[in-house]
Amino acid sequence: MHPPVNAMPHHRASAVVAVAFAALALLGPAACGADDGPALVDGGDASDAAVDVAGELTATTACGACGGKCTEEAWIYAKTWHEKGPIHYVESPPSGGIHHLCWWNWGSYTKPVPPERFVHNLEHGGLVLTYDCKDGCPAEVTQLQAAADAWKATATKETKTTREALVLPYAGAAARFVALCWQHRLLLDCVDDSARQAIAAFALKHCPEAPEQVAAMAPDGCM
Repeated sequence: MHPPVNAMPHHRASAVVAVAFAALALLGPAACGADDGPALVDGGDASDAAVDVAGELTATTACGACGGKCTEEAWIYAKTWHEKGPIHYVESPPSGGIHHLCWWNWGSYTKPVPPERFVHNLEHGGLVLTYDCKDGCPAEVTQLQAAADAWKATATKETKTTREALVLPYAGAAARFVALCWQHRLLLDCVDDSARQAIAAFALKHCPEAPEQVAAMAPDGCM
């Protein structure tokens, strides 16, 4: 895991983190585990029944990266609250919707991260980069990490916005490589120079549109 570049969150981000810490303090550290799925409720149905989450695809735009094998999508998710699990997402990977109260620590991972967790990272203005390589793709993963590092390097004290990222495997994704911002997906067939440029433009345009900008790591008890 690469160490994150933490941008200083603004007053709204601080308030969000404070609320999360307060909720966790009331429910106890065991309330959210790293791999056990959602365990906290903040609105919505408090039952243990699986929640189906589906977005509405509102726009599809072709981009020139990867020899034309690149598509940008815009989605709308009507419900975005925190929910007790399990959660089933129709889109693979999802870019929004109902999600877990605990987000995931920023960085790079070689094992899958529960989607209900990284969707919360997206809500915080983060960039999520996924890869679906059955035979392995170490060179491409290195390039994805370079794209994530380039995004994080744009953080400044003046912008006071999140410039954080997650890089992780995701089996059964809509494309071999996917870049995610809140309610937006970039589907890629490759990770070359053109793809990294497309990811940079995509992140700069859409990740700051997320409803929250929180660069902090997950609260104690979440990981």
